[in-house]
Amino acid sequence: MARPPSPCYLCPLHRPGCHDPETCKDWKEYQAQQDASNKKRKAILQVESLLTSYKKERYRFARNRRPSNAK
Repeated sequence: MARPPSPCYLCPLHRPGCHDPETCKDWKEYQAQQDASNKKRKAILQVESLLTSYKKERYRFARNRRPSNAK
């Protein structure tokens, strides 16, 4: 998942204070895209975290069930 590109890279109107959603419509759109991207990334990381913890518990349970004479 790629992050949205910044609209300021080749902007001829780029100046101090232009990163304000009220003055720059491109920046406002960029912030909305960035927020959507961050929400998707956070959801993906949450699912990965759940799967990782599930795998850890599963393997821990499997190790505890191993017979004592097995190597």
